[in-house]
Amino acid sequence: MTAAHDNTEPGQMRSSTVLIVDDEPMVLSTMRRTLESSGYRVACALTVDEAIRVLQDQVEDMDVAIVDLTIGDRGAPPVVAALRQIKQGLPVLLISGYPLDEHSEELRAAGANGFVSKPFRADDLDRVIQRVLTTVDH
Repeated sequence: MTAAHDNTEPGQMRSSTVLIVDDEPMVLSTMRRTLESSGYRVACALTVDEAIRVLQDQVEDMDVAIVDLTIGDRGAPPVVAALRQIKQGLPVLLISGYPLDEHSEELRAAGANGFVSKPFRADDLDRVIQRVLTTVDH
C-alpha cells in the first residue's frame, strides 16, 4: 500500500513518513508526538538547512512535509522550493499560528498543498495530511 492510497480513517495506524520543519522546539516535539501516536513515521528539522539534509537522506521515504510559514529568515516559499528541488512534487502543508486569511498570498506563493492553523487538534491534522496524500500524485 502506498501512502497516496492509504484509505485508513483518522486515528487509525498510518505508514506515511512526515517531515516537520519548525524552529520552535516545543511545537516540533508536540507535533512529533501527535503524529507518531497516529502511526506516522516522523522526521524533524529545526532549521531550513537541517530540513534539506533530512530530506536528502530520506528522499525515497518522505511522503509529505509540514513547514512553519515563518521558518527561516525568508519564510516558507523558498523552503518549499528547496524541498521540491530535492523531491519533485513533494506535498507540503504550511502551519501558522495566524488565520489562513492573513496568509493566503504566502500560501499561493509557496505553492503549498494545504494549510493548518496552530493550535490544531490531532484528528484535524491527520485529516489534512490524509487529504493531501490522497489528492496529490507524488
